Amino acid sequence: MQTYTELLPEKGCFWADPFYIERDSRRYIFFESLNYKEGIGRIEWVELDEHHQVINSGPVDLGISSHLSFPNVFEHENAVYMIPEAAKTNCINLLKATDFPQKWKKVHELVSGVQAADSAVIEHNGLWYLFTTHGSISVLTMDLELHIYTSDKLESDNWSIHLGAFKNCAWIRLAGALFRKNGQLFRTAQDGTIRYGRRVALYLVEELTPTSYKETFVRYIEPNWENEIDRLHTYNVYDQTVVLDVSRDKLRFTV
Repeated sequence: MQTYTELLPEKGCFWADPFYIERDSRRYIFFESLNYKEGIGRIEWVELDEHHQVINSGPVDLGISSHLSFPNVFEHENAVYMIPEAAKTNCINLLKATDFPQKWKKVHELVSGVQAADSAVIEHNGLWYLFTTHGSISVLTMDLELHIYTSDKLESDNWSIHLGAFKNCAWIRLAGALFRKNGQLFRTAQDGTIRYGRRVALYLVEELTPTSYKETFVRYIEPNWENEIDRLHTYNVYDQTVVLDVSRDKLRFTV
């Protein structure tokens, strides 16, 4: 790994699921913050300077009171959106920033009646695709399915099921947003074959249409750049910047 900066949580809590975005030439990371005493995940943000040092931070108001994680944040048509994981609400919500980065409002319920985790959207060949995991959400369970939904526009209540791509595998949960590099589309997945959050698997998406999906395994991204790091759980790419969470005795970010 090239040079990186660690962002460390306060004692008594952990940070996970970092998502990076640049807005008006400023740099932000959104992430899950969980206080061990409270036992509930919340979404927070930090702003970074050009040296990746924290210069501002705060909580995020999503108007959702349940456990929150995986704050998939992205831009579309000059607006900033987020699809957070809120599995206990039994729906996948699309939120839009009204006072970035602190304040957000729900604009659409993309999918209802499902317990979903780790959802991300990608625009591809004129259509939108929503990747999400259905099933019993737990760090221990393997009873999961990766589903893909399609829509002709982002802000829609009419997302249709595409197909159940994978079932009961240890590598179906997304490890971040899908991303493009050198004209190719990639998906990252959590590989929990040894233990939860052990490493990230990288896949090349070779075919994505309303009726088909094909991907090829590329490689594992191993947490091996320091001896003390033993787990890698999230891997997000934004242009030339990569944000990820790792574990020693607690989750920590690198940028």
